[in-house]
Amino acid sequence: IGAKNSSDPTRVMHRLQLLRKGFTLVGFLGAGCAMFLISYAQSPFMAMCMLCTEASFNALHASGFKANYQDLTESHRGLLGGFGNTVATLASALGPILTADLLMEYHSWPLLFSMIGVIFCSMGGAYACLGNARSLDRPVGRIQPK
Repeated sequence: IGAKNSSDPTRVMHRLQLLRKGFTLVGFLGAGCAMFLISYAQSPFMAMCMLCTEASFNALHASGFKANYQDLTESHRGLLGGFGNTVATLASALGPILTADLLMEYHSWPLLFSMIGVIFCSMGGAYACLGNARSLDRPVGRIQPK
């Protein structure tokens, strides 16, 4: 890529969007596949290895998604961050309750891990289709604030 093309705001935004979507998609799909594989683990050691793999892929997911999350707005970052953290806190509070209910109903850890894998893969696909790198505060084409 020549120097002339590298400063084109549209091109920069497109590359940023591809990077974020790539990290997020690989993170979500990798974590989802690891969750599916936990169902087939033959030993606690293998299950632990799959959980470590899932956590590693979650780090990739965070590299793409959380960067976009903070870039969505410049003038309302605190509000957006607070809202996002509230939703995440509610999810982490409701997750164990939902997990307990599903285990009481179906008595199946493999089913639970498979459901989590489906959720991860679905969310990765949704973000790949719907995510973008454009700030809501800036007009299209303007990368840096004046």
